[in-house]
Amino acid sequence: MNRQLVVNADDFGMTAGVSRGIARAYDEGLVTSASLLANLTGFEEAVKIAHARPGMSVGLHLNLTDGSPVSPADQVRSLVDDRGRFHGYRAFSLRLLSGRIVRSELRREIDAQFERLERAGIQPSHVDGHRHIHLLPLLFDAVAAAAEQRGVRTVRCPAGLGGRAAPAGIASARELGFIGFGRLHYGRLADRGLQTADCFLGAGFRSRGDLEDAVGRLADLPAGLTEWMVHPGEVDAELIFCDDYLQKREEELEFLCSKEAAEAVEAAGLKLVNFHREPKLRVSAGASQRVA
Repeated sequence: MNRQLVVNADDFGMTAGVSRGIARAYDEGLVTSASLLANLTGFEEAVKIAHARPGMSVGLHLNLTDGSPVSPADQVRSLVDDRGRFHGYRAFSLRLLSGRIVRSELRREIDAQFERLERAGIQPSHVDGHRHIHLLPLLFDAVAAAAEQRGVRTVRCPAGLGGRAAPAGIASARELGFIGFGRLHYGRLADRGLQTADCFLGAGFRSRGDLEDAVGRLADLPAGLTEWMVHPGEVDAELIFCDDYLQKREEELEFLCSKEAAEAVEAAGLKLVNFHREPKLRVSAGASQRVA
């Protein structure tokens, strides 16, 4: 049975520390791919890291909620507040669903974020959304259309959920909502000739136990391609002021680089690949070795 696993690190480019952590998770651990934020302060550091690691596929982590747009603020007025910054997740969602977001401005910013990666010499291997924003109704089709136009064949659409799906509080219920959106949109990808992973793992992390639980389910993953979403990183001063997911990033980093995690992937018979389906190369004792 052919089973492939992409371990994709979200938030690449959030800060320099997060990007350095993702680099280590690729060099020493299971990470094979990353999703890059085009508009935050760690972008340049992330680009350098990506160019030094051609075996790591890099996609666009579309961001319409945190920081400022890549487009000039006066060209995307409906997306920003009086300071020229994005409205935030809750406000953006309400504005989108109530028709207060101008569609042409939305597409302009989506294109601008793709273009920033391309100008930096990165051809995105995939696209997904910061805080899964791309799965919201009225937005997903615009993202899929932009991907199709640019030759980006893979869009995150978590229609197949690995592991338990019983809500345990507001956060888990929200995760299930995104899974529902994913299943709603799944057929639209096929209509456009786009693809997504057959199974999605990592909908939420609240403790090391969640990571260990995910690893424990690797042996039961279905045939085909599974995407495991992770958020490793190093906590730097800038991250403390822009995000509330802090120490858990370092916990994820240490786990993904652990012998325990590597042995679990090997025992499950999974082939680590990136979104180009190229096999993972592990740096060990100064020599690159194929994994799985």
